[in-house]
This record gives sequence, C-alpha cells and structure tokens, in this order.
Amino acid sequence: MELITVDTHSFLPVKSGWVLDAGARGFAFAKELVKSGAKVIALEPDPMVCDPKIRGVEFYNEALHSECGTKTYGAWSTGEGNMVFEPHEYRTSNYDYMEKSEVYCRTIDYYMRRHNIEIFELIKLDIEGSEFPVITDYIERKQILTKQFSIEWHYFNELHNSDHRNFNANILKDKWWNETYECVKNDPMDSVYVLKN
Repeated sequence: MELITVDTHSFLPVKSGWVLDAGARGFAFAKELVKSGAKVIALEPDPMVCDPKIRGVEFYNEALHSECGTKTYGAWSTGEGNMVFEPHEYRTSNYDYMEKSEVYCRTIDYYMRRHNIEIFELIKLDIEGSEFPVITDYIERKQILTKQFSIEWHYFNELHNSDHRNFNANILKDKWWNETYECVKNDPMDSVYVLKN
C-alpha cells in the first residue's frame, strides 16, 4: 500500500466520496483531497480561521469530540510563528493561554447525518488531544464510520500524560479495533489505520 503524505498527514489515495478533515488549519489537506475528487468536511475550531471558499469543501468553525456541546479552547504560540488552538481540558486550570474561546463540538456521526453520509473514505484527526476521546468513543460504539484514519497523536506534559501514553498499549489493543482496522503506519505524529477487507 503506497501512502500519500500531505502537510505531515499520511493516507491511502482517495478519489471520491467524503473525507472528514478535523483540524483543517491552512487547508492544504482539504485542497489536496478535493483535487483528487473527494468532497471534504473541514473543521477548524479557531475563530480566527475563516471559510476558505474552496469548491468541494464544507467548512465549519467547530471542533470534533466524542460528544456534542461547548468546550473551552485556548490559543498559544509555538514560537515559530505558528498558533495552536487546543481544548483547555488537557492543561492545568491556570495554564497561560494567549486567549480563550468557547467552541462548539460535534461528533463524527453528527456530520454523517447532516450530509447523509453512509461511510467516510477517510477521517483525518489533528485535534490537539481530542483524538483520545474520539477514538475511545469510536471503539466503544463498534460502528464502522470510515475506511481509514490518519491520526496525529498529541501528548501533554501536565494532564493525562500517563493515560495518553498508555492509550496505544491499552485501548488500541481492543479486539474489535484490531479485527476491523489494520495499522499501516505507526508513528506518534502520523499513524494510519485502514479498514480490513
């Protein structure tokens, strides 16, 4: 299987159908998938990011999570001119963000219902720590909603660090998950899981 890498995220080629791009800042990933023939739902919770007005891309200023509702997100600078907008729940309560905002969160199946999607061709997760509850919920539901995942795992120094580092060793050893998906790339910053035939 030959993987394509766009903006540090790898995936198998997609030529049609729907893609969920969660953490779409910059829209390089969405643009590439639309060029190849897919339709993209692009999610970016940062209120400073606007609709890119790209044909074939449905944009939402929302975040992906395991449940619908409002959560506090905070912005900080990487020191390299880049901004990160992340869920505050993974930091200590006094963490010094540049700014905070209330962000509405939705679930995978919410977007499937909204766009009448039977299955995603690909779900990309670059969601600053929320990949853990999203994947945990996905495994608990045992519903196949996508043919492949492209996941960037995030580990924080202050909260949930040990829990998150144990995640791959525990949750991802789930029998249903391993019978359903094959790991074709195992990298902390770029993991790819593909639906087995």
